[in-house]
Amino acid sequence: MRLMTALAIIAGSISLWTPAGSAQELGAPSGIEMMAAKERAQKLVIVIRKKPSDLATRRQLVQALLQAGFAERAAVEMQGLVKCGLRSADDFCLLGDAYRFAGKVTSAISNYMEAINISPYHAHAKAGLAICYMSAGHAKTGEKVCKDALATIRDVNGRKELFNTLKTIKDNELQASMERLAAANQKMDI
Repeated sequence: MRLMTALAIIAGSISLWTPAGSAQELGAPSGIEMMAAKERAQKLVIVIRKKPSDLATRRQLVQALLQAGFAERAAVEMQGLVKCGLRSADDFCLLGDAYRFAGKVTSAISNYMEAINISPYHAHAKAGLAICYMSAGHAKTGEKVCKDALATIRDVNGRKELFNTLKTIKDNELQASMERLAAANQKMDI
C-alpha cells in the first residue's frame, strides 16, 4: 500500500518541461527522434496516471524522458522508483544514465558503482562508469574501467557503441587512452 501511495504521488507530479540548457548538451538525440520520444513520454504519463503501480511503464517513461532530453526529470522519476524499493542493477544503471546526461557525474558514478556491486559483470554499468571517469578528466581510471568493460561486453556492436560515446569527449590525455583501448579492442575482435 505504501508503494502504491508513493507511486501515485510521483505520477501526479510528472511534467514534461525541459530543464535549462539544450537537450543536445545532455547527449540526447535530436530532431524527429526527440519529438517521438517526447510523444511516447506523454502517452506513458497518461497510462501511469491510470495505473500508477505499473513499474514497467514507469521505467519506460524514464527511458523516454532520457531520449527526449529531459535528463533531470528522468533522474527524479528513477530516484523515486529506487526509493520505492526497485534495487536491481538495471535500475541503478538507468539512474546513473539519467544523472550522467544531466551532468551530475558524481551521482552517476555512485549509481553505476551500486549496479556493479549488485552485478559485478554488468557491462552497461562498467561502460557508464568508464564514460563518467573519462569525461570528468580521470583518463587513467577511465581507461582501466573501460578495459574491464570491453572484456565484459561480448558483442562487437556494444564495444563500438562504447567507443563512439567516448570519442565525443575532448581531452588530450583521453586521446592517448583511446588509442591504447582501440588497440586492445582490435585484439579482442580477432
